Amino acid sequence: MSEGCNILILTHGNLGEALVETSKMFVSDSNEIYALGLYPSMMAEEFKQKVEMKLEELGSNTIILTDIFGGTPANVAASFLAREDYPIITGVNLGMVIEGLLNNQNTKHELSKIIEDAAHNSIVDLSSKLRNRNNK
Repeated sequence: MSEGCNILILTHGNLGEALVETSKMFVSDSNEIYALGLYPSMMAEEFKQKVEMKLEELGSNTIILTDIFGGTPANVAASFLAREDYPIITGVNLGMVIEGLLNNQNTKHELSKIIEDAAHNSIVDLSSKLRNRNNK
């Protein structure tokens, strides 16, 4: 594996794969990002085995992003915390992925904080912000 921190996205369906593909529009050199999807035909145990194999391949220098807090992908990710201190952040969106790729030279815990901050900063009520600016 390369020197940067790996990013593993775990989601329901193909959301993670779509985020990986779309992120390449912004960060073309994105070799350290991977996605696994949980599909309706898949049992949770099968998904867990796929995640385990991918984490073994990627090693401990990996951060995990999931779609929904309390969902199966997040719960599967949490099940690996006893083995390794993987940072896990829920609510993945494109801004978080791009920020992660641009800053993956940081340690996984530094990167976790950067991605979490990006998530908080990327949620904006744009219409209210523009209205307030126009009313000044």
